Amino acid sequence: MFIVEALPGLVWAVVWIWAITEEPRDATWLDADEKARLVAALAAEAAEAAPVQGHWIRTLWHPAVILLALYNFAALMAEWGVTFWLPTVLKETGLSITAVGFLSAVPYAAGALMMILVAFSSDRLQERKWHMIGTTALSGVFLLLAQLAGQGSTFGILIFLTLAVAAFFGRFGPFWSLPTEVLPPAVAGVGSASSTAPAISAARSAPTSSASCGNGPEASPWRSPSAASPSSSAA
Repeated sequence: MFIVEALPGLVWAVVWIWAITEEPRDATWLDADEKARLVAALAAEAAEAAPVQGHWIRTLWHPAVILLALYNFAALMAEWGVTFWLPTVLKETGLSITAVGFLSAVPYAAGALMMILVAFSSDRLQERKWHMIGTTALSGVFLLLAQLAGQGSTFGILIFLTLAVAAFFGRFGPFWSLPTEVLPPAVAGVGSASSTAPAISAARSAPTSSASCGNGPEASPWRSPSAASPSSSAA
């Protein structure tokens, strides 16, 4: 499974090395006029960019970076919680491992579509912040509805978790665009990395915090009513 998952990345690495150039002026697939326009536009942007004052490490406590890092930590806590617990929730209903595998992929297929749609809307309107906030808030609403659906319907849980994951994935395009828009180009990479670093802590904390919403350290937060508890099974 891990080998199969790794193959697309390895294939894309070869494509990237062969097809991607460092600068527009080196791109052989651009015609001369378009290449000249891009080079001129980038030069104008570079001339307008404010010079970076001091060492790049000061970017770590830039208000925008801190805010994005805190936001990303909280958002990833929710996303990782679903990632860890969704297969368990589906398995508790008595589904086969094969069915669990296919159904667990449904939210992420919806997420891939939502990423494209939200990114298209964000680019068309040239707006990032509210696209990111709106999709994240919508994801939270669907997570709450999934908790309520857990009282009576397994497929209700799947539907609302699919909507939650799709909305959550929609935030990625606007989120990744923000550091390059609020920080000078010279330190935008540092800002992007700093705002993403909390993902490690979120991945570590998400299983425990999500389980606390259930009935104990081994209970899923969206426990299906069809899953018998140990006490009821013993009875």
